[in-house]
Amino acid sequence: MESEGNRIISNIIMKNDLSKITKQDYCLLLFFIAFQYARTLKGKQEAEQFFNGLSDYLFRSFIENNIENFKREGIEKEYLDKCSIVVNGPIHAFAIKSIMERGPFLIRDLKPILFVNRIGRDFIISDSPIVLYNSFFNNPAGHFLFPFSSTTGLQSPGLQIFWPLDTKHMLVLYDEKFYNFKSELNELVEIYLDEDIDALDSLQLFNCSNNIIFSNPLQEENIKELHSKYEGLINNEYYSIDTIKRTKTNGQESEIVISYTKDVAYRLVLSFMYFNMNATAIDIARDFNIADFVEQYFKEEEEQFDRLFYLGELSVTEEADRLLCLEKPTDDLLDLLKRHVSGDWGEVSQEEKDRNDKAVEDGSRIMSAYTLSTGKKIFVLTEAANELGHRESTKILASNEI
Repeated sequence: MESEGNRIISNIIMKNDLSKITKQDYCLLLFFIAFQYARTLKGKQEAEQFFNGLSDYLFRSFIENNIENFKREGIEKEYLDKCSIVVNGPIHAFAIKSIMERGPFLIRDLKPILFVNRIGRDFIISDSPIVLYNSFFNNPAGHFLFPFSSTTGLQSPGLQIFWPLDTKHMLVLYDEKFYNFKSELNELVEIYLDEDIDALDSLQLFNCSNNIIFSNPLQEENIKELHSKYEGLINNEYYSIDTIKRTKTNGQESEIVISYTKDVAYRLVLSFMYFNMNATAIDIARDFNIADFVEQYFKEEEEQFDRLFYLGELSVTEEADRLLCLEKPTDDLLDLLKRHVSGDWGEVSQEEKDRNDKAVEDGSRIMSAYTLSTGKKIFVLTEAANELGHRESTKILASNEI
């Protein structure tokens, strides 16, 4: 990913032209953008903040609804108020995986443009260089169109993505429904004003975790001035949790909890960027076809099902692997394993099914069988649980191996 990304970026910088980039390289570039955005310290901090903030919010709600039960157990509310709950796990890894899988698809409709810096003042970069911003909906003339939510989601209308490639080149992806750029030629804008460079550099100040990186020592005082100008806004708390109460047709009330990043309290103004104030058909997503595609594409992975037990280490015998390789593309081992762990035992005898149902509770071995599209049968065998109650292995076998 790094080497391919560097190759593509080097070509863009060398040619000063986005129109020559191949479709394949542009797809790779979108993946690299998603990767670079997700892997930073800021990405880690945001993921943990969202998970832990939401967990703590739900914990507080649970306390409020059960306060009398806690009192009966001798636990006072004052003590519970001092407690917090956090998620102990690979939260950042989960966030990277999710963004890497979905991000390139969700931003593929944005239009790319290259900003070329023609003056002495450089673009600076931070330890979180990919900036998601939304000039249009930070503008009061457009903000009322949104309910409380983030306007920098990957499918948010009006989204812009700013990425300094070096001191003189910045890649920008933007929603062309909302923005027009002056002097655009071959997807390129040349910048000749210090004020425009300062405005774009300020985005890096808002986005960084700890470090701003620049190559020209003479620019240090200017960077300090920008930081001093926006320091109060930079240190604002932008994470938020809100609730939406809904009443169903039967009169039952429900509550939806939303965690999101509020708009940055900074208005980006560029001499060469204009808003299209007549933009219409504004909704929560730019393109529901893309959003639906992503939802359906990853639905299988995220599909909720009733898991009765865990598989442990999975192995496939050589004979079973040969049978699976003969299958049609519609035959999926993952589907068979989902049936297995959810209690659909397939084509074993009723006696075996009864044993399996009991085994879910007592930890003994579980076996199911499924006929493939070729007419061949494979078996899924999950070994009995160990003394700690953990099932350590599951094996896929051909019928002649049982």
